[in-house]
Amino acid sequence: MIDSGRDDGEPESPSGAIPGGRQERHVTWSSNIGDVNLSTAGADGDEEDIASSPEGFREMMALLPSLRAIVEERWAAEEEMARQQQETCSPRSVSGLSEQGEEGGAAATATAASAATASVAPVAPSPPHGSRRCIYKSTVEMSTMQHVSKGLSATTRRYSDESSSCSSDSGDDTAALQGDAPTAEKQEYVQLSRDVYSLMYYSVPLSVTFFFSLGTFLFQIFILILIMLDIVDVESDNPVNIPAGVSTVVRIAQFVAILIAVATQDDLITAINELHMGYYREGLPGDGNGGARWQWLMSIVARFGQGGLCLSVTFMLVVQSVEVVQLFLDFLAVTFVSTLDDCMFSLAREGYFAHRLRMEARKMSKVRVPKKAIKSSLFRPCLFLLLSALMLMGWGFVMNEQFSGRYLSCTSISVQFGDDFLFNLGFFSGVYEISHFDRFHRPVYLEKKVSLGNGQEGKGMFAYCDSLGTWTFSFPQSQDQVADPCYWHAISSDTEVYDIMNLALSDWYVFDSDMKKPVPFQHFAMDCADCIRDVERGSCSSVGECIDNQCVCNDGRMGINCEYHKPCDRIHVNTEFGGFPGPIQWSERYDILHHCNTTEVVEVYHRPVYVSIDKNEVPLQVIVYTGRRWIVSEVNNLPPMPSTENYPVHHDVRRCLLAEFLTNFFHANWVDVRPEFMSSPTDVGTPTNAATPVSLDLLWFRTQTHNKNIDLYSPALTQLLCSICDEERNPCNNDGVCSKSSGKCICKAGFFGALCQIKNFALCRSIAVQLEDGMGLSLEGLSGVYHLLDNVTISGRVVYIDQQRRGAVFAYCEEEMAWTFTVLSDQKGNEGWVGDINPDTFDPCENSTAISPTTESYDISTVYSNWLVRRSRNASEFVPVNYFLLWCNDCNQNENPCTGAGTCGSDGNCLCESNRYG
Repeated sequence: MIDSGRDDGEPESPSGAIPGGRQERHVTWSSNIGDVNLSTAGADGDEEDIASSPEGFREMMALLPSLRAIVEERWAAEEEMARQQQETCSPRSVSGLSEQGEEGGAAATATAASAATASVAPVAPSPPHGSRRCIYKSTVEMSTMQHVSKGLSATTRRYSDESSSCSSDSGDDTAALQGDAPTAEKQEYVQLSRDVYSLMYYSVPLSVTFFFSLGTFLFQIFILILIMLDIVDVESDNPVNIPAGVSTVVRIAQFVAILIAVATQDDLITAINELHMGYYREGLPGDGNGGARWQWLMSIVARFGQGGLCLSVTFMLVVQSVEVVQLFLDFLAVTFVSTLDDCMFSLAREGYFAHRLRMEARKMSKVRVPKKAIKSSLFRPCLFLLLSALMLMGWGFVMNEQFSGRYLSCTSISVQFGDDFLFNLGFFSGVYEISHFDRFHRPVYLEKKVSLGNGQEGKGMFAYCDSLGTWTFSFPQSQDQVADPCYWHAISSDTEVYDIMNLALSDWYVFDSDMKKPVPFQHFAMDCADCIRDVERGSCSSVGECIDNQCVCNDGRMGINCEYHKPCDRIHVNTEFGGFPGPIQWSERYDILHHCNTTEVVEVYHRPVYVSIDKNEVPLQVIVYTGRRWIVSEVNNLPPMPSTENYPVHHDVRRCLLAEFLTNFFHANWVDVRPEFMSSPTDVGTPTNAATPVSLDLLWFRTQTHNKNIDLYSPALTQLLCSICDEERNPCNNDGVCSKSSGKCICKAGFFGALCQIKNFALCRSIAVQLEDGMGLSLEGLSGVYHLLDNVTISGRVVYIDQQRRGAVFAYCEEEMAWTFTVLSDQKGNEGWVGDINPDTFDPCENSTAISPTTESYDISTVYSNWLVRRSRNASEFVPVNYFLLWCNDCNQNENPCTGAGTCGSDGNCLCESNRYG
């Protein structure tokens, strides 16, 4: 045993040391020639297999001549022994020598241990007996070389000893005994991957090292799940948040990023390779100390799951990206997470965590396992192509869906324009739907069949102008032209987005003719009109059914998303503030317009239309919505409609004509509308944004004479109110009681109006009437004083009754818009009226005896003459009365005092002295 590297005084070491620069080479031998350990002792005391580096392998090869000399020396000793036992060479003696040679091979190993560094000539001397030398050398030398080559097989290089060919002196007999020289089996070895997943496989189950590996894997999964939770919205119709479209440069970057992602995902590819090579035990501890089959499967599953999840997250981030720089930043972030297992292993190997982890990691780094011979070299290319193809197929599917508009936020949008700088822009407020896609795969939105008939699309258009790099709104000069997106009337900021809803909260601009430049809208609202994606409010506000992406509202609801309650069927002018002023006598009552012979409400800009038709067939007066404002206008002439051209012209047919015209042909920008009054804006999100023009916050203005635009310097004090009461949505004011049967308010004394909204209104407590008809109706017998009936109102007005006989009543008929005089005996029999008037059952319009001129006044004394009387009791025609006079009978100390024979009481009646009457 030779140890050329030990110091004097040290105990003899069982190893031989050969100088090797900064390291010492040790060859350790045991009593068995097969137990050979070639290692390097470094400066840090750690041993490393010398065959793991090219230098160590070359130094080891330099020892072979010394080993050969040891074998020759041992052979000479055995030859001398054999010569003494048998002088001649025979088959038996040769066989004996062969056996001795085999035994001598083991002995030669021990001899080699003490002479590893001896300087021996590389060529052994020729033996005296060739046949014996040939057999002995083949046996001993090959046995030694095979055991030495076993130590060399730990490298990835292959070692094969040379088969010595020798010529036997005894010719064919010796050759037959020798046979073919044995050769070492060729085998490749590979290292385990230096990451925590190999450590999970190699370490002792449930040890600190095992849990360290498992914890690293779970930490990677935790980070990836956090990323997925941030980029995925499961409640959205587009959960991955894929953009509606991207530029060509971004698409190229996405393609490259996908290929790089597959190429750099080593965990996934390594897992598939290990699964392909199969389970192995050679070189691993075993016996419960690591390397078990379940650990092998666990490491593969963990590696495959983490790699697959990384690749999935990378794909989602790639298809979400709209900028190249952001794309690769996101890609690098996921790549960092994927390499955490390698980083944690390196830190453990360098001793940053615990000594035991350091030792386990270093031991695992030295492990070599047999490499399975893969017959086909196409496995890795095919695997790479398969993963790349799957990723690219997914990317291609996403790209195709983008071209079809699948990832657009909305296929229909609702828009409301401000009209402060360009007044007719407000007329283009409404719903817009995707019509087609331009050559850059951006959608083009057109007005949604706004009253154009025959399924025509509107002329207002939202589109992208590529030369300007902005989204624009435009409309043509005439209805038979097509809009040009680059000849704009409203424009967005510079942008490259494909989804216009991304600009809903951004500034839009309109050209200011005074400033000669674009200025921001004072009001601009854009919202999604798709009922199928109305997640926040529920489809159609949960009070309608979504059919073909349009809301079909339940009874009592209306609006784009059924957001409005059923509109009021009748609205009145609040006479407390006065009606619409001007030379035209504007109606104070407007009824909702229905389609001919149906109860379906006519809608324009998704709002109802109100119309008043005078009995004398004066021009129709309408209140209609125009996108942002309500207008009041007269309709003098209507074109003949196909469905009504053969109808006789009377007020009902005129309603039919108006309904069909507004439904199929009306657009506020293209129809010559000349409004007389305009309301203040009804902007989205404000209290005035309602289904009807009934609002205390809504103001009215006259229009300018030259262009019919709103004149903000000419306000009208008019207010509209719903005259049909409802205890919840439209209650009576001032403690009035709403009649459920008639929908009318019963006001307390001193309060008047449709909703009892008028108070402190001076009315006559009593009226005096002088009648003479000349028609044989005996009306003169009903002349006298009529007193106001307390706590009773009809149509928001007081009722006067003959308190002496209670045989006649003055009340207001809302249908005729006039005061009427009704003889109660005609309704209740000859006995006359018994008890108080019941406003729920008494109808002042039915069988009235006389009627006043048309008026909406609350004071009956204002219609003191020109009354009409029926020609006969059963006649429907009214004729002028011979004599009719009505005046207020209330006494007043100053204006209408009693004569000297009486005083005026607190109730407005004269208290006469005795023997005085009147």
